[in-house]
Formats: sequence, structure tokens, C-alpha cells
Amino acid sequence: MIRLNVPVMFATSPLFMKPHYRCPTLSRIPSPKLTPRISQFVVERIFICSVAATTTHRLGVNRLFLCGSSSSDHSSTVSQSMTDRPLVNLQDAIDNPTQLLSAIPNSPGVYAIYDSKNILQYIGISRKVATSVAAHVEDLPELACGVKVLEIPGGNKEILQEAWKGWMQDAVADLGSVPSGNKPGERLWLVRKRKPVKPELKLTPGKGIEDLTVSIESLLETMIQEVKVLAFIKGTRTGPECSFSHNLLVMLNECGVEYELVNVMDEKHNPGVREAIKIISDWPTTPQLYYKGEFLGGAEIVEEMFNSGELKEKLSS
Repeated sequence: MIRLNVPVMFATSPLFMKPHYRCPTLSRIPSPKLTPRISQFVVERIFICSVAATTTHRLGVNRLFLCGSSSSDHSSTVSQSMTDRPLVNLQDAIDNPTQLLSAIPNSPGVYAIYDSKNILQYIGISRKVATSVAAHVEDLPELACGVKVLEIPGGNKEILQEAWKGWMQDAVADLGSVPSGNKPGERLWLVRKRKPVKPELKLTPGKGIEDLTVSIESLLETMIQEVKVLAFIKGTRTGPECSFSHNLLVMLNECGVEYELVNVMDEKHNPGVREAIKIISDWPTTPQLYYKGEFLGGAEIVEEMFNSGELKEKLSS
């Protein structure tokens, strides 16, 4: 009997992995025909089969963890099988941004992407799962149709890797091979670098009310007339400070139009805007949306226009 140090070639981990692990199952395989010249392909297939067999037959254990161990706070979470997690339909979620946010947490965890035929395509790790999944949907909409997520709040790199390995072994046991997106050399599912985030508009250089030589109302009226699509929200593009502002950003992004933002909470650069814009529009709340100088409405009115298709049609004209 021999024990082999088998290179882990069966999958590509999104995080750093050690170059090899010992597999206890292989140590029990008679190996008179195994020689130093055994092909990597054969070793790979033996490793996959042994992982599947070990996962299936070890009593009282959901899966074989290849290395490391989770802390007691995360052990029950990490041991959750991929097959036990619900499958979220990404196409339905995209049409309903609120559902997407509630179904996919933007916290550390592992996730599995499925295509329209519910075939597993890729298993990933992320510090912000919702952000990563959204990027996959944007880059590969024809393949990213469903997702399973295991949230691990506060999980460190080792804990996330352990959960990822467990899900990968679930995939091997179920499919007989690793998902296509995790095969060696596959780069299709690497998240592309996002374009730089467009900054918000600022009415003053940053000295607050001291910068104003005309009234804030005059500055706002000029801006509203000159900017084609203009939204006044609480917060920024990447950090909206209320759910209504977030939903407005999601709807504008879904419409696929260029738009500008003013953060009404930024008193340093936009002093007095939060109250002044309510006077100009005669509308008591923010966010607010303008198109070619016309006030379209607040959060609820814009959402109604979005759901009916009127918003996209109007902003695209």
C-alpha cells in the first residue's frame, strides 16, 4: 500500500489553495500498476472518484474536508450541503430588485451558479456574494440563470475555502466531475474589472454655504434644465442611504440610460439642496427624478412607471 501526494488539478479555487493534499482514500487503493509516469489525467480521475466515494460513505459526516477546520462558531454553517440550499431564479430576481436583495446577501459566503436548464456551471467564493453574482449576470446572462448561496458572515479565508471545498465535493459526487467553470485554465467566470464609478454632481467646490454666490435654488434650476436625466437621492451610486434611493438606482440601471446624481445628504458640496429641491418640485420627499427639465416624480411614481415600461420608453426617447 502507498500514499500519494496528489496534485489538486480537479478544480480552480477562487481563493489561494495549497498545491496538494493527501487523500486518505487513495492510500487504500492497491497500486502495483501506478508508476511515477502515471498521467495527470488518470490521477485526476482517481482523485475525483475517491472524493465522491469518501463523501458518500463516511458515516455521520456530510463531506470530507481536505484540510483545515472551521471555528466552532462557523462549523454548522460550513457543513451545510449545496443540495440543501434553495435555488434562486436570477431572471425573476433581476426583474424585481427588492427580491434580489432579500434573496442574495451581500456578505461573505460561497455560491453556485446554474444555467437555464438547472445545470451547475460554477462554484465561487466572495466577500460580497450579491456583488459577485450581479457581475456574473451582467457578463454571462445566458449562463447565470440561478444561484444557490451559503452566507458565512464574518468568515475568514480558511473558513470560506473549507465551505467551497465541501460544495465542490458535493458537485463531484453529483456530477462525477467538477463544474465546467471551475476546470483548470477556465477563465470565463473570472469577474471582470468594473468600469470606474461615475462621480455624483457637486454644486460647490466644498466650502459649503460660503461657496454660494447665487441662491441654491438658481443653481438647481439651471442644473435641472441642462442635465437630461437627473436624480436627487440620499447617498451615492455605490452607497445609497435609503431603500427608496437604492430602488431608484436599480431601476435607472435596468433602463440602461446614462444619468447623473446629486447626493442631497452632502452638505459640504450641496448645502441646502435637500430642502431646496422639495420647494422646486413641490414634492415633500426624496429621491426625485427629472427628465429634460421635467419632474417625473418620487419613488412610488417612478416605480409605477418602471413596472409599466413607461419609464424606459420615456428616458430612451
